[in-house]
Amino acid sequence: ELDAHDAVIAEEFQGPGHEVPPFKGQHEAKHPLLWVATDNNMVSDRGTTDVRYRLAPEQFDLHDVSREVVMDAHPWSYALAAQEMRREGKIADDAAPGSGKIPDPGRFVFVEACTALENAAVAFAVRAKDAGGVERWYDSDRGVPAFRIVRSGCFRGAVPLPASAGRADAIRFRAFARPPQAGAPAPPGSVRVTRINKVFTLGADGLPQPSTFTWSGSLPLALDGDWREVVF
Repeated sequence: ELDAHDAVIAEEFQGPGHEVPPFKGQHEAKHPLLWVATDNNMVSDRGTTDVRYRLAPEQFDLHDVSREVVMDAHPWSYALAAQEMRREGKIADDAAPGSGKIPDPGRFVFVEACTALENAAVAFAVRAKDAGGVERWYDSDRGVPAFRIVRSGCFRGAVPLPASAGRADAIRFRAFARPPQAGAPAPPGSVRVTRINKVFTLGADGLPQPSTFTWSGSLPLALDGDWREVVF
């Protein structure tokens, strides 16, 4: 956080478990030093390493958008990410959820949406016709509760479609109550969808294609209730 004169008055970072603690680590000049601390690239303000990356910081306004808009501003980063996953052997046509691999990135439908969420989890699904012309829904959590979104605000998620599926033409959302922690009763939860900013896929070149849908409003979701649908 900066003051009116661009002086730093507070620093936070996204750490393991997507927690956002204050930064208490070392600086090199004005640059905070961070260490990759988890398999999904969450970071810590302390650690050791033999390899160092120096990223150029870029200021972004994340009001009503997800953090992935930074990638949108540099679309080559999508193609580069796919190339890196292929090099690491992390792409497979029959990749199962939770296997550490994913299907071809070109099969994914990317969705950016925003919620007002408290003590709950949310998943979305996109609708597309299969090879036989039958409409089917494809869920973002792929049947794995750990894949649901549990933070409030804007998020970016993606769901793979079969290679033979048609274009997505609707999206729906469902809310889930979070289980109680350490035997304590679960606090009351709520979920309300407020925006769908983007729905897009990647082209043959690995770059994002234009969004096919946007929406804003107020769509309350009952915990463990039915899906609520928005048609493109």
